Amino acid sequence: DVAELMSGMTMDIILRTLFGQPDRGESVDAARATQVLSRSAMQEMFWPVTLPDWLPLPGKRAKRWALRTLRGLVTRRITQRRDAPADDAPHDDLLAMLLAVRDDETGRGLSAAELHDQCMVMFQAGHETSATALLWWAWLMARHPQAQRRARDEVQTLLGARAPQAADVAGLDGLSATLKEAMRLYPPIGALMSRRVVEPIRLGDWTLPAGAMLRITPALIHRDPRWFVQPDDFRPERFVEGAEAPPRGAWMPFGTGPRVCIGQHFAQLEMTLVAALLLQRYELRTVPGDAEPEPAFNVTLRPRRPLRLRLLRLPAP
Repeated sequence: DVAELMSGMTMDIILRTLFGQPDRGESVDAARATQVLSRSAMQEMFWPVTLPDWLPLPGKRAKRWALRTLRGLVTRRITQRRDAPADDAPHDDLLAMLLAVRDDETGRGLSAAELHDQCMVMFQAGHETSATALLWWAWLMARHPQAQRRARDEVQTLLGARAPQAADVAGLDGLSATLKEAMRLYPPIGALMSRRVVEPIRLGDWTLPAGAMLRITPALIHRDPRWFVQPDDFRPERFVEGAEAPPRGAWMPFGTGPRVCIGQHFAQLEMTLVAALLLQRYELRTVPGDAEPEPAFNVTLRPRRPLRLRLLRLPAP
């Protein structure tokens, strides 16, 4: 199950990045809780009225469990860090940075609520989207063995048997192109960017009044034949160095403009390193007889049914 594999992997990464040390039990529960909240948020978004969370309904019960799980994890980690002995070894993680930050004018640090909220945002946003992008990339690699072979050759030529480092990403142009093309076909956030019109605006034949809500849908924009030749085909060469770049706004898995995703560089680094590690060690294959995955909108664009792949271990380089 590729979704389970990638969710567990990116959850481990965000726990290491945010708190320094993962816990296997925490990773499993947190990944499951994030999925519950993703489904719940999507359902509530399109109802004119949202029912109170305290109602004894099955969906609300699952949502309460998910919120308790994530809030408890974050609170527990912050408390452990603050209660640590003064002579404890210094930590090199995002929590340590958040605890150290000070307001330039007042010298005060983050309040308990601010610290908790910052950790929750980083924790949720830094896991689910990367896992979604990687699961679609893995399926496309399995579906297109020649593209997989080219990406693996690039990885093995650059790295041999050693593990990739952050500095290696610049030399993995072809691999990065496969990830960008996967996010074009299956953007992790497929339809949730919205903006409110503050004054009347004309778009083609449409006049939009002030106050109208626009929902921008990358899953459709990315497949517009005006911007991409054969838009439904997997063609990583669109994104290699020297290829003609699409117009601004035609490819925006991280959004665009002043509110572009603040974590896009972390995500691209994380995904490229994970992809390189996988291609070093495994050949990805589809499972004979399995139907092609059907995308479904939650907060992220996930397969409607479990997506399975075969991972065949490769001989050591």
